[in-house]
Amino acid sequence: MRQVWSKWIRFAGDLIDHDKAAEGPPPRSLRPFIRWALSGAWGVLALGALVSVTVGASEVLAMYFLGIIVDIAGSGEPISGHWPLFVAAMVLMLAVRPLLFGVSATFQSVVIGPNTHKLILSRLHRWTLG
Repeated sequence: MRQVWSKWIRFAGDLIDHDKAAEGPPPRSLRPFIRWALSGAWGVLALGALVSVTVGASEVLAMYFLGIIVDIAGSGEPISGHWPLFVAAMVLMLAVRPLLFGVSATFQSVVIGPNTHKLILSRLHRWTLG
C-alpha cells in the first residue's frame, strides 16, 4: 500500500513541469502576466478545478441523501423498502467521498500549490538573471 501511495504522489507531483521555460519576457499587466506565468499548467489547473467541483457535488449529494433518510425515519414508514437508497448513501459516504476528498487534497497540496509556485519562481528567476 505504501508503494502505491508513493507512486501516486510521485505521479501527481510530476503533472506540472515546473522547469519549463516561458516564451518571451513577462508582460507588464496582470492578466497577461498570469497567462505567461502559468502557461503549460492550464490543463492541470482545469483538472484540479473539475476535481474540486466534483467534491462539492458529492457533498451536496451526501446532504440530499441525509435529508431523504431523515425524512423517511421521521415519517414512520418502514425503512426496509428503501434499501437501495441506504446502499447508495453508504457507498457515497464510505467509498466515493473519501476517495474524492483524497484526490482533491492531493491536487491542492501536491500538484497545484507547490508546482505552480516553483513554475512561476523559476520563470521569474530565469528572466531576472537572463
